[in-house]
Amino acid sequence: MEYFLAVVEDVVQEDATQLIAGRMTAADLLRFLPGSCDPGNVWHFTEPVLLGPPPVALHKPLERSKPLEYDLYVLEDEECFNGHVHRILDSEAGIMWKSDSGDSPAQILDTLDEEAEVFVLVEEWLPEKDVEGEYKITGNGGATVGSTVVTKGQTLVGNLDKGTIVNVLEIRAVPKEKRIRGRIENPDGWISLENTESKFRWAVPKHTVRNMVKALDKRKEGT
Repeated sequence: MEYFLAVVEDVVQEDATQLIAGRMTAADLLRFLPGSCDPGNVWHFTEPVLLGPPPVALHKPLERSKPLEYDLYVLEDEECFNGHVHRILDSEAGIMWKSDSGDSPAQILDTLDEEAEVFVLVEEWLPEKDVEGEYKITGNGGATVGSTVVTKGQTLVGNLDKGTIVNVLEIRAVPKEKRIRGRIENPDGWISLENTESKFRWAVPKHTVRNMVKALDKRKEGT
């Protein structure tokens, strides 16, 4: 017998716990920054942006420029990240803007050449309850597989039927689309795991499904 169980939660945690140092152009940074900040002058990327690795010569200056309470991960390859922007630095790792300065990063970036490279320290949003591993597609309509981490403008890669088991290799929060997204192994692409507003799940970790069934079986045995 197959069991179905709905779990409702009040909030979704998108924990920002990892500080990333990466490189991008001033034009790209302006393009991805929102038009206004969140309360407390918090500026953020609400969709994943591609950050390149900074030159090795800047690794130590970048480390010194981090907020004191954070560990820092310096990118070695190009990767997509989203989250809160803590620092914007120039080509010599001098701080051009920091989150507690009270002004807008755009005021600084507007004075730069569009192709000028800047360096950013971003506190990455990490979905708290989803981790890499095997997931079971649970949505009644299955799940669509797209070519990109964001759904807007993606190319359809395939469709997955309800009950399909997939291997999730990477997980990203995309607050702008109210989605938790997972990159799967086969077919190679991205699926939505959760709508963070409605809490609807397209897929759940396989061990969660197994544990739910075991718990219901035990409850039946006790009646």
